[in-house]
Amino acid sequence: MQNKNKKIFTCVLSAVFAFSIICPTIYKAPVAKAESKPVSKYIADAVPTAPSVGKEPYTAGILERPDVFPYKKLFMITAYYRPMPGQKRYSTGSYESEVRLNGDMTAADGTKVYPGMVATSKSYAFGTKMYIPTIGIVAVHDRGSAIVNSGQRNQQYDRIDIWMGAGDDALIRTLAWGKRVKEVVVYGKDSSIKESVYLANYDADENTLASTIFDAGTIVKAAPKKVYTMFPRDVWYLSKGDDVTKLQTVLYHLGYLEKQPSGFYDKATREAVYNFQRDNDIVDNWEENGAGHTGPQTRWKLEAIYTAFGREKFPETGIKKASKGDGVKKLQQALKELGYIVDVTGIFDDQTVTALFMFQVDNGVLTSSSEAGSGSFGAKTKTTLIKKYLAKITSENKDTVDTNINADQTLKKDLKLGDTGKDVVALQKELIRMNYLKIKPSGYFGVLTKHAVFKFQQTVALMNNEKQAKAGIFGPTTRGRMNQIIAERTYTRLAINEAKKTVAISGN
Repeated sequence: MQNKNKKIFTCVLSAVFAFSIICPTIYKAPVAKAESKPVSKYIADAVPTAPSVGKEPYTAGILERPDVFPYKKLFMITAYYRPMPGQKRYSTGSYESEVRLNGDMTAADGTKVYPGMVATSKSYAFGTKMYIPTIGIVAVHDRGSAIVNSGQRNQQYDRIDIWMGAGDDALIRTLAWGKRVKEVVVYGKDSSIKESVYLANYDADENTLASTIFDAGTIVKAAPKKVYTMFPRDVWYLSKGDDVTKLQTVLYHLGYLEKQPSGFYDKATREAVYNFQRDNDIVDNWEENGAGHTGPQTRWKLEAIYTAFGREKFPETGIKKASKGDGVKKLQQALKELGYIVDVTGIFDDQTVTALFMFQVDNGVLTSSSEAGSGSFGAKTKTTLIKKYLAKITSENKDTVDTNINADQTLKKDLKLGDTGKDVVALQKELIRMNYLKIKPSGYFGVLTKHAVFKFQQTVALMNNEKQAKAGIFGPTTRGRMNQIIAERTYTRLAINEAKKTVAISGN
């Protein structure tokens, strides 16, 4: 009886939701009463600072999970969301498969999901508090079959999954976040630490959608615009058209797609995109959001790699031991770039044979030296070499993102106590945004601004106390760390807005 009632409720819920989209002037979902307090108790207007618990976090190794807190270590951070019936798009192609990937509105410990809540492996107890740079203070409430620790399934880091909301906007936010490596502070189960997060582009309408229909709740704001030259918008599974043809052409030339372009984003195209993402550290497995979807990070990487593909010159196939010339030099240079021990001489000697064979084994081209093609440069080896080499030379630092942000958005001058001017104003505005400074921008670098700079330095582990020589001085290292945060925040907003624009266009 319960299952029957549940099915009836689900059908009614889906019908109401679909009807509200098709006939918005007739049906309107109830809107929460206006209150003076924020949309949610968890939401901050700026990135919260790390909580102070009386002692500095020590550094733990990526394989360690200490039971003494607080400590800090690197995590791989991904995102998930709650799909809704009737969305304009689903990254997996359907509502049902999207639900299987992301789960429902109740976390593993029974908590109603809310933006900023996180899922981890079982190594981290429910209720564990953490501080994630650019996000804020979160708590563990959920689990996931794809969430594993470092050393498992070829994962380099323990993984954290952040819940990003419900519906179309949340899907866009999830895809724009992608996968990032962050140094996270782990505080354990500390009831004195209150959750507080900042997520870009969450608005009242989305909060009403989540809280009214599913009795969930939470989050924040809106933003600017980024231009992609080759792929100006997301390309979706099961879509058709010129964007798909262009995507397939690029994948074909890069060796990920074996058949000629058809203009239809079919299963083979999705698998080719996934293999490209794996090679370029965008996703690790099919259970991650965005796997097989040509979203912001995949579009940027495809563009960077295809540009490099057109610029770089690769050796022709057929060269082998005793061959000489520029082709051999190019092969040796590529192998050296990829970390193999080989001298660039232009002569295909024993050292080159060994280095090439090691590359073939490492990348699954061959399994033993007795196989045909061992140590010689054939078509399969060339395709694999191009993929790996291009991924290497266009790779980014894991904790930074290429943003193409306007230079005016970065902080350019070193500053210290007593300085004045527009650069001080820009710094003060950023410190206010990050919740380190409580005064209005004055353009004067006074004692309060100095202390705010120190608190930022302390948060990002550049300083331990204010007695240190460079504490409170906005020098190159401090400026670089702050610009990195600004760039990442800007990139996320631009990617979200660009993706939202794409969904709007495709929906017309």
